[in-house]
Formats: sequence, C-alpha cells, structure tokens
Amino acid sequence: MENLYDYQKFAVLYVDDEEMALKYFTRAFQNQFQIFTAANAKEGYQVLEQHCDKIALIMTDQRMPGEQGVQFLGRARQLHPRAIRILTTRTPTSKSQSTRSTQEPSTNI
Repeated sequence: MENLYDYQKFAVLYVDDEEMALKYFTRAFQNQFQIFTAANAKEGYQVLEQHCDKIALIMTDQRMPGEQGVQFLGRARQLHPRAIRILTTRTPTSKSQSTRSTQEPSTNI
C-alpha cells in the first residue's frame, strides 16, 4: 500500500531526564519522524519555541527533576495548542494520582 503521508515533515519533541530513553527513542523513530529531545522541561521549552512550526507531537516523562511532566505539558499546551501531547510514566507518583488518572480526564494537558 502506498504511503499517503510524508511523516518526515512532522516532528516529535521527547522530554525525559533519562539519557538512555532519549537515545533509544531517537534510534527507534528517527527514520520515520524528525526527533527533537530535551533532558528537562527548561530545554523542552527552548526546543518548542525554536521549532514550534515543525513539532506535531510532544511526549514527556512525568517524573523529572524540577518541573513534572504534567506541568510541562500544561504550559506546552499554551505555547502550542494544536500539538498532540502524551504523558509517560513507569509508576504512579501517588495512589490518589493513579486513581484520579483512571477515573477523570485531565483538562490541564
């Protein structure tokens, strides 16, 4: 089947404090998408501002030093409201967040 989309014109911003996660994500998807990475929220905002016209998807880890992923995505939404946003995490940060996230949709992200 013919590919109807040129996915290389869409960029992904992946923000994670784990260097290996950034490395392997880039390796896995660099042939399909343009990948930008940042090691923290501050770097993520800089990349987003520099490449806002290219970034179609923003993905971040929840647990990072400094600003948490959900906070980053909330502000990123204000800067780039049309981008798709994905929050990743290995484990819930608290029981109340785990319960809330499965029962209530968040309006912040």
